[in-house]
Amino acid sequence: WMEQWDESVKFLSAELDSDADEAEACLADATGWKGWTMCSSPIMRKYMPEPEMPNLATLEDILSWLRDGPLSLREHPNVFREAILTYPKVYLSGSVGQNWKLALQTAPPEYKDPEDFQAKLLVDPSILQCTYDCSEEGCASECGNCWVSYAMKSQ
Repeated sequence: WMEQWDESVKFLSAELDSDADEAEACLADATGWKGWTMCSSPIMRKYMPEPEMPNLATLEDILSWLRDGPLSLREHPNVFREAILTYPKVYLSGSVGQNWKLALQTAPPEYKDPEDFQAKLLVDPSILQCTYDCSEEGCASECGNCWVSYAMKSQ
């Protein structure tokens, strides 16, 4: 599995034009290994999600979707790089397409249109993690993913 990990790090490093350490830290965060290795207690580890082994084909698909899918980040290489390095759990997730649909679906009226959503994302890539709106459905302790919390932080 080390070979698979090393291939993924090398690929991500080349795609992000970053050094291997930066790509590896990003990948470790995205796949859950960062938290897993930092947790010193075997008892606590049983409550953590199982870390995933990166899959090169999946990484290629994700980066292709980010560049050429509805976000069209090929036209914005700096945002592409910043988004992945800053929010690897969101942008390197195999469910990034589902997150985009959910973020768009739950977005406030000013971002419901895909073009408006993308314009905001180009300024603040963190909005892709906003997949809940407690003003519509009531609080579900999803503050880290909530549009209401995002709006409050943005003021």
